[in-house]
Amino acid sequence: MESGASRRTLQSGCVLKGKYEILTLIGEGGMSRVYLARDLELVNKQWAIKEVDRRAEDALGRSIEQSITHEAELLSKIQHPTIVDIVDIVKTDEHIYVVMDHVEGEPLDQVVRRQGPQVEEDVQRWMLQICDALSYLHRQNPPIIHRDLKPNNIMLHPDGYVKLIDLGVAREYQLDQRKDTVAFGTTGYAAPEQYGKAQTDGRSDVYAAGATLWHLLAGEAPPVEFPLPDVRSVNPQVGEGFAEVIIPRCTQIDRRKRYSSCDALAADLEVYQELTRSFRHEQKRRVGIFAGLVASALTLLAVGIFCFGLRGHLIAQSFEHHLGLADALVQISPQEAQEEYLTAIRQRPDGVDAYCGLIDAYKVDGAFTPEEKRQFDEVYNAHLEAL
Repeated sequence: MESGASRRTLQSGCVLKGKYEILTLIGEGGMSRVYLARDLELVNKQWAIKEVDRRAEDALGRSIEQSITHEAELLSKIQHPTIVDIVDIVKTDEHIYVVMDHVEGEPLDQVVRRQGPQVEEDVQRWMLQICDALSYLHRQNPPIIHRDLKPNNIMLHPDGYVKLIDLGVAREYQLDQRKDTVAFGTTGYAAPEQYGKAQTDGRSDVYAAGATLWHLLAGEAPPVEFPLPDVRSVNPQVGEGFAEVIIPRCTQIDRRKRYSSCDALAADLEVYQELTRSFRHEQKRRVGIFAGLVASALTLLAVGIFCFGLRGHLIAQSFEHHLGLADALVQISPQEAQEEYLTAIRQRPDGVDAYCGLIDAYKVDGAFTPEEKRQFDEVYNAHLEAL
């Protein structure tokens, strides 16, 4: 494979496109070089310029020019504070120069190489930023899948924030496609489905996030194994939250068992210190107590409803009994009938039939005495109060 990367073509002082003055070489890989340049039109503005040989190909024989162009097209559609911006592309006969934001600092893989395993609080802070960026990509229409998340592609700024710097193999999710056209990704970080078995989706980036966490906390790159071994086999000091919950769930072989989204992963990252066996046991205990209280409350409510219904049923039965007895006595013993009607009315002040019967009982002797009027007023006022 002809890369031409061993030959440096730009020297300090060279100017691209009449506005980008090369200052120094700041990075060099197998197929590209990265220069620091200053903008001759914008005061105090510096850029990173990636130089790629137009004839170069990646390990799968795909044109690097095609990859660079693809990345630029994707980045032109998005804007996020954690994703590096590409602002210009300059082409010559032999090279492509990609002008992008200059991010001070160094890739996280170099940080790990120099310092070893990283502090969990720092890892949490960095990965929350990355999850936010990935969630943003996944919310695009169609969703953009990064497919190559790893510490090499995350730049750590001296101020502590991070930037996602490489979308060269990112792709847009296709709803009706069964698998990716070409398998891309980095072994150790790529999810099982990236090996040509299925189409990648947001959960593929969740897997890579878990493998990245493994690298940052273990202090070395993850092995190419499915499933990944316990990170504490390399660094026993990793806490339960990361070692037993977050990383294993991210890196499940069956993606249906992973976090459903980077937002769901971020939710656990926010509380990683609480994701311990004792905390989970206490949570289960509290949930059990709460469930018991809810069940008891529902039982009491059901009993209350039953008793209320039973009381209503008994009152209705008693009302009908006294009303029937009064109807039978009205011609035989009007006075007793009146007492039965009054009893029925006291039980159900809204029982209209009892009032009508009481009036009929008063009419039997052809006189409406003051006592009868007092009785009627008493029960009628009770009826009004009930309303």
